[in-house]
Amino acid sequence: TAETLFPYTTLFRSIPVTFTIGGNLVSGYLISEAAYFEQLANDFAGALPEVAQEAGKELIKALQPTLATDEDDQPACQFAHLKSAQVFTGASQPVPSTGTLWRGKISSVEGFSLGSLSVGK
Repeated sequence: TAETLFPYTTLFRSIPVTFTIGGNLVSGYLISEAAYFEQLANDFAGALPEVAQEAGKELIKALQPTLATDEDDQPACQFAHLKSAQVFTGASQPVPSTGTLWRGKISSVEGFSLGSLSVGK
């Protein structure tokens, strides 16, 4: 299942992957939760005035959940994290065209394949 991939994201910088979710394809590079929140914090802080950037980073980092333990009867990892993600819906161009950070529930993934999609020119 797709869940078996996610524990290994800390071993690799990123893994190209495409998910099938609700009839759409979500394609990008699988990254760790820590890498996702680090990039999100940097992106968020970069949009703020310089005096507020450090506080902005700390705000986003505070949103990072702690992983559940097996004692909680919950999977340790409940979300997949992608960088340079694009959503492909039918024959239209992917959204966004340049890619973005993406976080989605593993339980919503209907299928996956290794490798990312791209639009031919």
